[in-house]
Amino acid sequence: MADNTAAMVPTINKADAYKAYGGVFPALPYSSEDTQTTRPPYAAVYGASILTVPRRGWDSLTRQYLEAYASDPGSVRNLALGQWYSTIPLRMLWMMGDIHPMVSMARSVWLRIAFSDSATQFIAESSRGNTSDVGTRAINALIDSLPLEVGGIAGLQNAIGEQVLFTGMACLECVPNPTLSSLQDLVTFDPTTVRFRDDGLGNRYVEQKQPTGWRTLNKENCLAIGFDASRDNPYGRPVFAAALSEAMTDTAIHQSMTDVLQAVAWPRLSVGFPFAEAAEFAIAHPEVCVGQKDDGSDLTPAEYAMAEMRRLSTLVQNMKADDVFMYPKDGMVSVLNGANGMSSLDPILQQKRMRMCQAVDTLPNLLGVTDGGTQGYSSVQWGVQAKKIESFRQFVNHLLCKAFNLHLRLKGISATVRAEAEPIRATDALADEQARTLRIANEQALVDAGYSDRSHASQKLTGSEPILSDAQHEARKQAQTDATTAQEATNANFQDQ
Repeated sequence: MADNTAAMVPTINKADAYKAYGGVFPALPYSSEDTQTTRPPYAAVYGASILTVPRRGWDSLTRQYLEAYASDPGSVRNLALGQWYSTIPLRMLWMMGDIHPMVSMARSVWLRIAFSDSATQFIAESSRGNTSDVGTRAINALIDSLPLEVGGIAGLQNAIGEQVLFTGMACLECVPNPTLSSLQDLVTFDPTTVRFRDDGLGNRYVEQKQPTGWRTLNKENCLAIGFDASRDNPYGRPVFAAALSEAMTDTAIHQSMTDVLQAVAWPRLSVGFPFAEAAEFAIAHPEVCVGQKDDGSDLTPAEYAMAEMRRLSTLVQNMKADDVFMYPKDGMVSVLNGANGMSSLDPILQQKRMRMCQAVDTLPNLLGVTDGGTQGYSSVQWGVQAKKIESFRQFVNHLLCKAFNLHLRLKGISATVRAEAEPIRATDALADEQARTLRIANEQALVDAGYSDRSHASQKLTGSEPILSDAQHEARKQAQTDATTAQEATNANFQDQ
């Protein structure tokens, strides 16, 4: 069986890899050794084909869950969420970006900071490290030719980045033109339809669930890379993985809070009825009880008091908001405000809010949560957050660089692509320049004291050799000294006169 499996795997090369449009090969047979890193994918019903963008339509199971979610604010909705949570958790996590406000805000924060307009430039370089203008123009031409719905390079980065945030994997198909001379499109496909399969012979295949079954994808043009992945876990790890359970719990708590607001916290009118006094009045005046029952019999004092309380209850229930309430001096009317005890829940809700911020790995102040703190503490936090987002952006750009490298190879251009992005500023610009000035002064002091030389200092400060040679530097330094001496002499003569 192992030999037959190996024989059915087509040889991958640049010509054969794209004979089937999109690089899709027939599904490989399974063997008895098919047990390594092969988990069942989430939401196997998604993805009609590689070129189908799942968000454009929903399958019947998803529609059932969405209809159940919207139909009943009680048990049906909770049942639907529970089924979705237990059967397709990554899809449920992805949908939380449109259900839970804090997850939605965290998604926006990560994507907008990482992929703002003109934040990344893709540059082709030759094998010697020089910029390849031909390759760079080819990349820009491919980006400009993408369909309008892609939204340019920023839109493509956002689509890939959202996959990483919610599934931990980035999936991109590089679609070649019919003549295999270049790429004509870049299409993201749903990572929850993808699985990795090992055949026990050291080969790992990328497969996607399609209507006709599992299809082996060509890894040359169907790129599937896990974020923080490893050999044992090629699926990666979602950035917002911890948010699923927290968001589900938060949704349940929100439902409970809604019930509390409706049952307890909403102000209510309290009307006290003097039951004992009414019964005593009936005893003292028995004539009020004579013939008051429906059959003409007499009421007991207790029955009279109960009838009067019911009459008052009906009267109060039929009152309008602007009606005047009149009652005996000894009666009692008050307003019950159950919200007075809600303040005791503030520490619990604050802790829950903080756990939600930690679950989406985002600073609280970026999510509209301000619980105080010092400027120094906030600066350290933002520095760490900026490094996280930069690492996330670098991963997405790495995937795009692999796609652009394939584009250049198909066009016969010998070059590789690198991404240049403006660093996310984590400190104050003035503080950076002051620190830079201090470093320059320190290196100059070491050179003057003989502990270092100009070449070593230049390498530490700029990463390159000095522009001026030692002789040129000494000549400039002597000229500056002579100019300073001449200026001092001129100033002295002016003072003497």
